[in-house]
This record gives sequence, C-alpha cells and structure tokens, in this order.
Amino acid sequence: MTTQHDPAGIRPPTSQDPDHAAAQARAIVEAWKAEQVYPFPDAPGNAVEQIERQVFEIVAAHIARHLPGFDAIQRDGKAFQLRLLRQAIETSPESLQLILDEALRLPPQQRDELAQLLRDTSLSSIIGGTRLVSERLRFLAGLEVLLFDPEPKRRLRERTQLHRIIAENCWLFGEEYSLSVDDRSLSAVLAEHRKWLASDLVIDVPVTHVSHTRGIVDLMLSKATRPHRANGLSHLIVELKAPGVKIGADEITQIQAYAFSVMRDRRFSMVKVDWHFRVIGDELAPYAQALAQDHTGLIHAKANLTIQVKTWAQIIDENRARLQFFLDKFDSQVDRAASLGYLRHRYAGYLESVVEAREPRAAWGTARGFDAQSADPARGHGHLDT
Repeated sequence: MTTQHDPAGIRPPTSQDPDHAAAQARAIVEAWKAEQVYPFPDAPGNAVEQIERQVFEIVAAHIARHLPGFDAIQRDGKAFQLRLLRQAIETSPESLQLILDEALRLPPQQRDELAQLLRDTSLSSIIGGTRLVSERLRFLAGLEVLLFDPEPKRRLRERTQLHRIIAENCWLFGEEYSLSVDDRSLSAVLAEHRKWLASDLVIDVPVTHVSHTRGIVDLMLSKATRPHRANGLSHLIVELKAPGVKIGADEITQIQAYAFSVMRDRRFSMVKVDWHFRVIGDELAPYAQALAQDHTGLIHAKANLTIQVKTWAQIIDENRARLQFFLDKFDSQVDRAASLGYLRHRYAGYLESVVEAREPRAAWGTARGFDAQSADPARGHGHLDT
C-alpha cells in the first residue's frame, strides 16, 4: 500500500470538526511559508491588502485540503500555482473560476463554493477597485520618469510614443471621457460629433481651419451625461507637446486656432455643446503665464468654449492626488471585523484558521465613487467618480 507524501498533515479529515479544520489550515499556510512558496513576500501595506491576503489563504487552504496530490507537487510547480491563484483572486471571480476549473482541476462542488465566496462578499469589487487604482498610480510614476528624467526625456518621441501612451489612458483627463478621435482632422472631429448626437447632419465639405491649412488634432475626448441630447454633450480637444517644449505664443495660437475653427463652423454650433480645448507641455513660458487667469491655466472662457494651458506636472499631480484619495477611501472602508465575521460564519468549516480577529475599522463595502461594474484591472479601465 502506497502512502502519499503529506508533510504538513493537511489531507482532509474524515470528521467535520471545526477545530481540526482550523489546525489543518494553519499548518498549510505555515508549511508554504517554510517552503518559500507563499506568494506574498512582503507585509500587507493597508487594510485592503490584508483582506486580499486572507481571502487568498481561505481559498488556497481549501484547495490544498480538497485537491488530491496538491501537497505532493514539486516546489516550483506549487509556487507557480499559488502565484496563479493569487493573480486570479486579484483580477476577478471569472478568472478564479477558470483557474479552479482548468488549471487546478478542483472538484466541481469545491470549485463552485469558492467562486461563490467572492461573489457573496463583494470582494471582487474591493480587490478589483484597489488594484485598478494601484496600477494607475504606478502608471503615473512611470510617466513621470519618461517626462522628467533627462535620458528618457531626451529620447521620448511625441507622436509615435508619448501620444500613443496617452491615447490609451484617457482617464488622465477625467473618468467620464472616452476617446473619440486620435490624431485626425477637424472634419473627423465633426463626424464624431455627429455620431454622439445621433444626428443626420450632412458633412458635405471639410471643416476649414482659420489659417486655411488642414488642422490635425491630437486627441478628442467626449462625454455624454445625457446620451444623444445636445445639452448633455461635452468634447475635450487635447494638444500634446513633447517633453522640453514650453507652452508659449506659438502653442497657444495653435490651440486657439483649433477652437475658433470649430466655433465658426455652423455645423458645430447648430446645437449647444460644451467645447474644451487644452494644450499640455513641459512648462509655461512667460507669455502663457501672463494669459492664465487662475491656477487651472484657463486663458479663455466664453459661452460654451474654454481654452486651458497645462503642464505635465500638473496633470500627474492632479491625478495622483485623486487616486490616492480613492485608495485611502477603500482602505478606510474595509471593516475587518464585520467582513471576516461573515466569512467565519458562512464558511466555518475551514476559515477560522486563516481569518483571525484583528482591530475593527470603518464599515465594509465598496468605496463610494468606484463603479465596480466597469472595472477591468487587467486593461486598466474602470470608473472613479469625482
């Protein structure tokens, strides 16, 4: 008779004694740490990370107890599977379901029970939301290096590199905006404007630039608070300048020309839509500083038109402050006592060991202002209301 290797004594017991299950689960986690396959090398940085780790331990310990042969897997393979499980928990319940089904081949009953764990407690919203915010904060740190460190700054190309990066991260200009036009003419701007209004507006001639040249805009972002209604539509035209370019008279004249070209074309002005034009560069030259009316860089405001001058540092700092606020809000709203008390009650057979009582905090729930339904941390998209 062959005896299966079981160094931590973690095979499922024949009885359902909760104390025995608790002792087993503690042994599982400690064995992983001793074996150096536990996928969290550092201490948790906040309450949300602590919850994330505890959820991982709940799921992973249950897998180890119910998946035949898991404890006998070689060290590298076990470390890989635990890392895979951590990534699935951080990403979404759907990813977890795939891992449990196809990679770990957990029995259906245990697989469904663990997937329900995340759905029952809304942990996907908490974990997904904080992951999205954390990824965006890392993006800002990387963008800061590209824009301000001497060597990357010297090599960065405006149109083929910087422009492409920014076009994929329109949240920099507001969560409510989506990309409509990327590096195209004013006529393309008009065509997209028509789509947003679901209008039968005829575009029979190109939009004429005030300088009689073919104006090309970098980015056009649009938002509709009331879909297909003119009084709920807003467009943001962004002109990007490479690192090292100061915003002076030439840059301001360029963005003003775009704005005035749009305003003088009656096809744009047939309905009331808010238009915002913004030029972003390394710093403001004295000319731009003199025109700026306030700290936002506003240089023109009339009826439904605004024009702003901004620096990259301002864009990064504004977003970092906003994202850090949401990260702090998530952290403050995690109630360890309430949420983990629920888990212990619902899954008492195997949770007590790895979910121990800790100091109470504020009420559990998703942070107000984060739209979990639209969050996709894998792609960096989601919605954070301001």
